[in-house]
Amino acid sequence: MINLVLLSTLTIGQIPVDKVAHFGLSWAINHTVYSVCEKVIEKKVPCLITSILTTSAIGISKEIMDGNRNTGREHAKDLMADGLGILGSSLVIGINF
Repeated sequence: MINLVLLSTLTIGQIPVDKVAHFGLSWAINHTVYSVCEKVIEKKVPCLITSILTTSAIGISKEIMDGNRNTGREHAKDLMADGLGILGSSLVIGINF
């Protein structure tokens, strides 16, 4: 459902493709890390914390590696899209508790 909303706003031109990519990849990474962790240690809360921290670290590292290619404003927008992806994924995970 979220993908349809994102695609519809993307076609209208309201959300840049880069921000949709940040959102979607952060969602996918967060969900994947949580799923793998939960299968291994079978503890939901520590796995949710691990997935949030891991995905945040990946997003921040990517922005650091981008260095001077983006302005400070673009870095902040990318991190905001990452955060929204993490939040959305975490909410879905939380609903499934």
